[in-house]
Amino acid sequence: MSIIPITPSVSTISFKAGKTCVFADFDSTYTPFSHNDMCGKSVFVNDKNKRDCFNNYFKNFKNLKNAAKDKFSLIITTGRNAAEYIFVENALKEQNLGYFSPDGLVTSNGADIFVRKDGHWIKDEIKNKTVQQKSSGWNGKKIRSDLKKIISQNTTGTLVIESPVNRTKWDYPGISMQDVLEKTNAPNIENYISFNKNEDNIVEIAFANKIPVDNLKPLIKNYLKNQGIHAVFNHYPKDKNAYLPQYDKGVVYYEPGNKMVIKPEVENSPLTKLFDVKEAVKNIVYNDTNDFVIAAGDEINDEEMLNPLNYIDIFGVKIDKNRSVNEILQNKEVLDALDKLPLKLIIVGDSPNLKHLKQMDRILKSKNIDIMTCINSPDDKHNGLSNAIKKAMFRYSERNDEYLYYMGMDLFKYLLSTTNIY
Repeated sequence: MSIIPITPSVSTISFKAGKTCVFADFDSTYTPFSHNDMCGKSVFVNDKNKRDCFNNYFKNFKNLKNAAKDKFSLIITTGRNAAEYIFVENALKEQNLGYFSPDGLVTSNGADIFVRKDGHWIKDEIKNKTVQQKSSGWNGKKIRSDLKKIISQNTTGTLVIESPVNRTKWDYPGISMQDVLEKTNAPNIENYISFNKNEDNIVEIAFANKIPVDNLKPLIKNYLKNQGIHAVFNHYPKDKNAYLPQYDKGVVYYEPGNKMVIKPEVENSPLTKLFDVKEAVKNIVYNDTNDFVIAAGDEINDEEMLNPLNYIDIFGVKIDKNRSVNEILQNKEVLDALDKLPLKLIIVGDSPNLKHLKQMDRILKSKNIDIMTCINSPDDKHNGLSNAIKKAMFRYSERNDEYLYYMGMDLFKYLLSTTNIY
């Protein structure tokens, strides 16, 4: 794993006319393969059919990139942090699998952006500066440093560390919190607190179950309030999605995680995956570039970026959130704004958490507004993610002559010849 925190010389997302930028969730959206399969290092080796399936799936994205060249960018926007994602990517490389690596990476549900440079993933400090400018009091590095002091001063014999991933070595060997803890050889390992590394726009704290977290919560909240930091504070006392190691007299066992997550509010809204997608759409609308943005996701953490009503204020259109969606979608001003957006939203799978968006899609299509599409799964044989992306590009070129012109006829012919248009 290599994460180098330097500042790129250009903005992470730079549009020119005829360009398409895709923001895709990672798990179950961009990749249909499980974490265990991708990181097991034997699954694909021992199953040729599965290996061929993997390589053929990502070959579709490689072919699109080769055809589109600089007219196409793929940004993965994931709930994983940078170290978690890079761990998976490295595991795939070690297996010599034909994975198509994205151009950019948005981590921890909208926190930080990383881009590739000279074979390394580097943090884009432009995003960090933008968040600080548009938020109230947020400075991730300072907050992390201050909270370490507060915790150390208010707990006895606590071991405070930083970890690439606040998980066990069974999940992320070599970069896990457990690896960091056990390398310290500290006698107070059973009383640990671990802060996340690498990201600036999220502060994640993991606690051993012997730490009196309920005593620390008001101290942390008071610190945020007194510093004028507008942030979203969440406490997960028993996170069954992330078991953490516990130590007792040399014996290690595992229990659901005890975590806190603190993220900034940006322009009075929590920082989520929506932020980067919306900034890209704003850039197109405000600068009249005739480019195109596609966002794809499958679950509740993708909901905000997949909800088209979250973008219409770009055109100055406001909605009454107390009204039903049916009533909102009767408003001509709302419909006109939705129709003008240079945006396509792809809902993958059948999560019950996104049923309301599918209902919205049906209403909009009845009004001839085709801003959303639904597919069964990323690797659907008839309409998988790569085909849905190409279809969206083709459809947008039909309604935007300048996008088509600057896209180029070669790319247009490629889309026409390789896409299940109807």
